[in-house]
Amino acid sequence: MKHIEHNLRSIKRRIMMRVWYSYVLSLLTRGGFFYGFALGGAVALFGRLTHVAAITHNLLEIPLGGIPNYVWTTITGALAGGEILTVLITASIVLMTAGALRKLRDLFHTEAQTA
Repeated sequence: MKHIEHNLRSIKRRIMMRVWYSYVLSLLTRGGFFYGFALGGAVALFGRLTHVAAITHNLLEIPLGGIPNYVWTTITGALAGGEILTVLITASIVLMTAGALRKLRDLFHTEAQTA
């Protein structure tokens, strides 16, 4: 009798492992996972390459109307100074955030249509 119970537990365990593998694969194949993973990596690299406290301090010192000009001047200065990696990471953060927001909008838009 123990042999049968052991076999049943073994079969249930195998089935549940396959269910969990399927669930993890379904999460990995969604586009949002890759956006989140890449965005997290880009933010981590941005934090390593820049001093975030100095950026916020500098932005708070600029009058509100001058922020776009300040950001543009900073980006062109970084390109001229050879900080291409920082500019590429900043651009990738902006693009991935826009893509993730678009995916979220599409997700909520399709859910609203089906409800």
